[in-house]
Amino acid sequence: MTVIWHPEATLSAAQTAEYIRLRDGEMACATFIDAIDAVVKTLQTFPESYPEERLFLKNPLQFRSVSIQSLNKIIYRIDGDTVYIVDFWDTRMRPWALITRVLNRIGK
Repeated sequence: MTVIWHPEATLSAAQTAEYIRLRDGEMACATFIDAIDAVVKTLQTFPESYPEERLFLKNPLQFRSVSIQSLNKIIYRIDGDTVYIVDFWDTRMRPWALITRVLNRIGK
């Protein structure tokens, strides 16, 4: 499987990593990045191993999510042999903000 990150999802993950680096130091940032890398490796091999994202259950497109260190989620969808990471979401944000952002990113 190929994993493709939406540019804004990449930016969100990078900003979060930088925030962690500034707040908690290099080791915490490295641990955070390692957690993301581990999830992406799993997505490449077993993309359906994570559950459907409950906020999108009524959407005809199937979105899945996986938590990264409890405060962040990778939101993704599978299309053929490709996993599209459409958002890197801070779970403290309002759910409607995620729904709107994701649907705008995929043009729906």
